[in-house]
Amino acid sequence: MQHRVLIFRNELLWASETFILAQAGALKSFVPVYAGLLPVELSLQLPSKPLLLSSSSARLGHIRRKVYWQYPIAPIFHSRLRSAQVQLIHAHFAFGGATALPVAKLLNVPLVVTLHGYDVTIGDDAMERLPEGRTFQRRRKKLDIGAHPSIVVRCIGSTDLSVVGPFSNVLSPQGHLL
Repeated sequence: MQHRVLIFRNELLWASETFILAQAGALKSFVPVYAGLLPVELSLQLPSKPLLLSSSSARLGHIRRKVYWQYPIAPIFHSRLRSAQVQLIHAHFAFGGATALPVAKLLNVPLVVTLHGYDVTIGDDAMERLPEGRTFQRRRKKLDIGAHPSIVVRCIGSTDLSVVGPFSNVLSPQGHLL
């Protein structure tokens, strides 16, 4: 049985984010399962149906997303995520990582967050002006170990990193992969 990885992006999947689709498509040891909070109107075509908090990118979907950032409670969405039986979550962008943090705890799987650009260069003051930025600010403290965030993997719940691959031999006693 092949391992399954949850490819997590808050909004699936902007036309400019072909790199996410390309990375997931190049996986050899994992089957990608796409998940996020809501679709974007002009989305890239995904190879499989994504698991979404809300299937609408209209106003109601955006309200549901904002509520989820504050209170990550969504029994139907979480049930769908559990049924995917993933061994790893790969979240894209800092905001996606902050959103995926409670999901990783719920599923008891490691969480890898890749920062791609704007999330590395945006300052704390600018973050505080965005709803998802405030969520990120609160949750990043749970990931913070003093290293640059783009090179840290924090294992949430699970310490079985054999699914991650050759990096599993550098796990620190605190459950961090550097």
